[in-house]
Amino acid sequence: MADPRPLCRVRVEHSDGSVVADQTLHGFGEPDLDTLDAVARLLLTARRTGQHLVVVDAVPALWELLELAGLPVEVGREAEAGEDLAGVEQVEEEAHLGDAPL
Repeated sequence: MADPRPLCRVRVEHSDGSVVADQTLHGFGEPDLDTLDAVARLLLTARRTGQHLVVVDAVPALWELLELAGLPVEVGREAEAGEDLAGVEQVEEEAHLGDAPL
């Protein structure tokens, strides 16, 4: 059997930006509903404890699943050399039928 591959990193953060947990989710093959379920459970747990979940470096198929499911996760990215991301927060917005295309 093949080795698991990283599908994304997830960070649980306090509202002040301090990191509570930072883990990599691994899986075999493409992300599926089990992967989506794992991210949804992490999101629910983070919200119940007053924190938020940031998804970083996800494979494209996982972004598609998250968007399709409408999970309100924050999108994070890694800092490039010499770049400081302190205070930068990217959030995906939900699209609605009838919205003008971007």
